Amino acid sequence: MRKRTEQLPRGFRNNNPGNILDAKGANGRYVNDWIGLAEVRNDGRFCRFKTMPDGIRAMVVLITGYCERGVLSSDGTPIDTVGEVLERYAPDVENPTDEYADFVRRHMGYQPGQKLNHHCYGTMFELIDAMIRFENGGMAAEPKQIEAALRRCNLMPDVPPLKKDKTMKAAKIAGSAALATPVAESMSQFTPALPVLDRMVQWIRVVPPWVWVVVVLAGVGWVIWERYDDTVKGLR
Repeated sequence: MRKRTEQLPRGFRNNNPGNILDAKGANGRYVNDWIGLAEVRNDGRFCRFKTMPDGIRAMVVLITGYCERGVLSSDGTPIDTVGEVLERYAPDVENPTDEYADFVRRHMGYQPGQKLNHHCYGTMFELIDAMIRFENGGMAAEPKQIEAALRRCNLMPDVPPLKKDKTMKAAKIAGSAALATPVAESMSQFTPALPVLDRMVQWIRVVPPWVWVVVVLAGVGWVIWERYDDTVKGLR
């Protein structure tokens, strides 16, 4: 197991797939006391984290900080493109920044200068995924690890409109079954004028009550299952 772990890229061994430096300021104190730092907080240069989501979260915090805290790119404009993010994250004094940016843009399907929406879950997922691959020689983090880190930064997958939500469809069916008998009673006052309604009411009335109970319970069960299924698929 030890040998296998030692074969992993440094970023994975440190649970720091973004290879974030554990830098010190002029006062000799560490610049960032990241949430989730390991007991031995660095390997001599790079941060060490307790878990992969802890390390990925730090990447997200850094990037959103560049975009939101008034940090400017080299041309004096706000940071809002892949190139500008990486110009700050991996400066060319010690990194192949242009190669890095080209790799990430290809992975994301972005063009140079294309705006980056750092509030979008999908955009940040693709950005972080690509950066991790470049930082670690092509090795990718597990999607669930990136997702966990993004959720901890309040970035959630888009939720489909309610009309497309399977849980809502199941709830409608369960509700319809529960209302069947009351609706039948309400309809009965109109049956003298509408023979068709009379036949419908008579049919509903002859159905044993336990049948409606089973239908309602089945509907509720479907609601629970579809809600679970939506959660697993990231729809909630």
